[in-house]
Amino acid sequence: MDPVIAPTLVERAAEHLRKNNVRRTALGFATGFSGSLQQSVGPSTRGPIAPPLVPQMDTPGAKATSQASSRTITLDRNRLRAAHVIDWTGARTQLSEELRVIKRQLLRQAFPSPGAARAGANLVMITSARPGEGKTFTSLNLALGIATEPGRHVLLVDADTSRQGVGEVIGLGDQRGLLDVLSGNERELSQVMLRTDIPNFALVPAGVARDDAAELLAGSRMAALLREMSLRYSDRIILIDAPPCLVSSDPLILAGVVGQVLMVIEAERTQRDEIAFALEMVKECQNVSLILNKVQVTNDVSLGLYGSYYGFVR
Repeated sequence: MDPVIAPTLVERAAEHLRKNNVRRTALGFATGFSGSLQQSVGPSTRGPIAPPLVPQMDTPGAKATSQASSRTITLDRNRLRAAHVIDWTGARTQLSEELRVIKRQLLRQAFPSPGAARAGANLVMITSARPGEGKTFTSLNLALGIATEPGRHVLLVDADTSRQGVGEVIGLGDQRGLLDVLSGNERELSQVMLRTDIPNFALVPAGVARDDAAELLAGSRMAALLREMSLRYSDRIILIDAPPCLVSSDPLILAGVVGQVLMVIEAERTQRDEIAFALEMVKECQNVSLILNKVQVTNDVSLGLYGSYYGFVR
């Protein structure tokens, strides 16, 4: 579908995609956050969709509910709410409807026919050009949203090993994770995978910080691990929260392995040359989608324009 985004903002990005014959599947919904999970963004509101990560609380946000072998955790709903993660069991909002459209397009590309997945298409990297554009917010909300789809499973991998945004939002603390598997300190991915009390939702933390994290992510073991995950968990979507393109070379490596890339772009902040640079970094992936974020929503073109239909609060 055609993106609902201002062409002046991404015209260079679109030109880059055309010149490089990249499949342009821009999702491009103008999403925003007004400070309440039950409110959509009004015409004069421009609040950040992904606020600064909440500080660690005295009570851990994720509590182990069984022995380490099973690695099951209970997510703190209050902590998720504080980080503006959508309650997908609650009332529909403009933001949740926009994300529903995005997640279903993502699923359709990964599973073009019932029960059939294109090779590697279930590997989805979520990145941005600059830090703070909302990629971790997008990753978490899409993961939890996909988990509500009948018969769908989702695995969220925190590959932003420097910031570890997913773990910070959820409140994981120090947990073994991706880096421990890549370094050989853990033999199997299943040993670091955390199952949650939300059905069909599991995650892999970034792991214990290491000086050689960049080399581990760029190594052959990482590519092999992703391919193994795609095949072993072929019935589920694997979302990879990757670092921003302008601060890390990791997206360049990951783009050659994943089947889809979601590029989060912040409206009125990210420059066109930054978008072009970021798209150049992920050009190895032939399925690149753009999500315009933190937009001042108007009534010109906006999903939820007739908000009273679902009781949206404006």
